[in-house]
Amino acid sequence: MLKKIVRESDRQLRGEDRSLGIEIIDSFNREGRYQLCLFFFLAYSTIMGFGLGAEKGQLPLRAWYPYDEMKTPAYQITYVHQVAALSIAACVNISIDNLVTSLVALCSCRLQLLALSLRTLMDGFYEDKTGLISYGDEEMVLSRLRMYVVEHQAVLESAAMIQACFSVPILAQFTVSMFIICVTAYQLAFSEAVSRASYECPWYKCRARVSKALLTVMCRSQRAVRLTAAGMADLSLATFMAIIKASYTFFTVLQRVGDGNN
Repeated sequence: MLKKIVRESDRQLRGEDRSLGIEIIDSFNREGRYQLCLFFFLAYSTIMGFGLGAEKGQLPLRAWYPYDEMKTPAYQITYVHQVAALSIAACVNISIDNLVTSLVALCSCRLQLLALSLRTLMDGFYEDKTGLISYGDEEMVLSRLRMYVVEHQAVLESAAMIQACFSVPILAQFTVSMFIICVTAYQLAFSEAVSRASYECPWYKCRARVSKALLTVMCRSQRAVRLTAAGMADLSLATFMAIIKASYTFFTVLQRVGDGNN
């Protein structure tokens, strides 16, 4: 299916000879290159941060190995392995994301070219004294219009193919990514454990100033640490479940409305 999308898009885009159409294609090409460069820049900047930000004598990522990874040369080999694995994983993810966005961009570009064709549908035809074009010209316009309808149907079929190929993987990727972020952020809710640990330590073995310092720590840790999405919503398991519940509610409402209209 993907080959069919690429083949049809390549045929149409290579056959475009209008100046405005070429400008539309060039704009999509530039946007695609900028997007790919941005993906790689962000991904490998993050990897460099992991690699260079590791503390001395520590690995970029915590992991269990069936050997002592802190000894030389196991440490150096493991360090390089982790950085290389992150780089390969980033490259694979970028490739998959860029494949999907490029296919979507192809359909968008074809739709814009189709819109340009419809806007210029009557170009080259002149009306007579009645303000209408001749019958012969009208037949040519209808012939053009039929060709554009066929092209529009081809674009819709391409979009349906993309939906069939990538809807489930995109949903899975979005769900897993959101779940991981929320679970990671949920760990910050364990700040209350700091307060409890401060109380459970043998503070009674110390003098008053230590007890007062521990009391200050307990008071500070009563305030939960949260991550938010642009300050609008907390990233937590509760938020994740609320989104899932709201999404299912909206889905059932729309489904009932659709069934009622049918």
